[in-house]
Amino acid sequence: LDFFMLPFADGDERPSATTPSPERTLRNPLQLLLESMAEQAAAAAPISRYKLFVDTTSDDSVLRALSNELGASKVLKLSQFAEDCGAQQINVISQVKWHAELGEVVVLSQTESINESFYDLFNQHFRKFEDKTDKGIEVSYHANVAVGAHSRRCKVALGFQCVVHMTLPELQLAPAPFLNRFEKYRITHADLLDAYLHRSLPSLPLQAALREVLSTPRLMQHVHDFVNKVGQRSFYGFAHCQTIESAL
Repeated sequence: LDFFMLPFADGDERPSATTPSPERTLRNPLQLLLESMAEQAAAAAPISRYKLFVDTTSDDSVLRALSNELGASKVLKLSQFAEDCGAQQINVISQVKWHAELGEVVVLSQTESINESFYDLFNQHFRKFEDKTDKGIEVSYHANVAVGAHSRRCKVALGFQCVVHMTLPELQLAPAPFLNRFEKYRITHADLLDAYLHRSLPSLPLQAALREVLSTPRLMQHVHDFVNKVGQRSFYGFAHCQTIESAL
């Protein structure tokens, strides 16, 4: 857990994003997340836990960018206003059940108040059913989902993926048993930028020299040197390990 809670102080810089280095010491967590989801989508049975990613920003900017990367059908986010809770909670639970049955990707954010409704779903306590059809034996999986005091069985298609979004402050308060239900990834703007460059540069009609400059950490180092020269206070709203990577 210390890795996920590593504070983003001025002196804490990821080597691959802000300083020159020949290669990353760790694989890009975004790439690992996408590979895990693709592996599950191609599997004939549930083989991996659902995903939880830690957003290192305070404005949900990683959430917005990552939703497109994941191909999420829906981003479900609960309101923080008490008067909106009742009906909205039921609506979110119903939408999760609907996307589970369709086998789609859904992202949950600020859903602490209803997470226990998905206890069996998050823990993948599935009941396996085999039905005889004209095409042979059809296998389906079901999990109980609670709506208030009532629990109902919900069909879960193999393509269904539930991704939970959590900020660093929320991670500090999250109980360990809840975190253990998921594969966990900490994703920053630097990870998003690194993944975009590695995916996009080979196909862009750029000259070889320009492509080499953009794909090396030297570019990031030059930008950080410029910021340090003029001072971070010269940039309104500057956030360490966020602003430069997001702008690029």
